[in-house]
Amino acid sequence: LPKSFEDLQNNFKLSSILPGGSHCMMNAVNINGRPFMGPNLYITPPSSFTHFHQDGHGTVDSGHLCLSGYNEVVMLRRLPERHKCRALELLNGSSHSSYSALYGLPHRDDLDPSLGWPTKGAIRFCKEMGYCPSVFILKPGQMVHINKGRLHAFRKLSTSSLHGTDCHHDLRQKLQESIGNIEQLCFSIAWDWMFKGVTSEGINRELSSILECV
Repeated sequence: LPKSFEDLQNNFKLSSILPGGSHCMMNAVNINGRPFMGPNLYITPPSSFTHFHQDGHGTVDSGHLCLSGYNEVVMLRRLPERHKCRALELLNGSSHSSYSALYGLPHRDDLDPSLGWPTKGAIRFCKEMGYCPSVFILKPGQMVHINKGRLHAFRKLSTSSLHGTDCHHDLRQKLQESIGNIEQLCFSIAWDWMFKGVTSEGINRELSSILECV
C-alpha cells in the first residue's frame, strides 16, 4: 500500500486536486497540521451501498477513482441547506428517518433499513425542483469529482435484476448486455480535498458554500 500511494502521488495526471495539491486550500497548511484526507483504498462487494451524504458535512470536495467493478451513482447539484432536506425527502421517500444525511455517517451499521435506492419517480421530482440529479454508472478507469455540498450515494453493481421503478434499472440492464452477468469486487481509491476556486468570484463561492455548512 505505501508503494501504491507513492505511485499515485507521482503519476496521477491531476495531482493538483489531491489533498494539499495546488488547487486545494490545504496546501497553505503544513502537512503535519492537516486533517487526514486520504487517499483511501475501498474494497467492497456487489450490492453494498452508501446512503445519501455530503463529504465532510459539506465542507470538502472528493475524488473517486474506480479501479475495478462498477459503481451506480446518484448525485445532485450543490444546494442550499433547506433544499437539501427537501431533496432527501424525495429521494428517500420519507421525512421520518432517523438517519441525518447532512451530518450522519453513511457507512454505519445501525442506519435506518427503510432507506432504499431512489426510484425513477423520485429522480423526476428532483428534476422538476431544479436539483439537477445525475444518474450514471462509474466504470473502471473513470473518476468523478464530487463538489463540496453535493448530496450523493454509491451502490456497487451486482448481477441481480432491479425493479422497473429503480432509477438505475435501464442503465444496469444495458450494461449487463455488454459485460454479461459477472459479479466483480469493487476496488476504488477516494480522497477529500478543498477546491479553493480560481477567480475572485469562484473563491467567494467556494468559501460561502463551506461557511453555510459549518
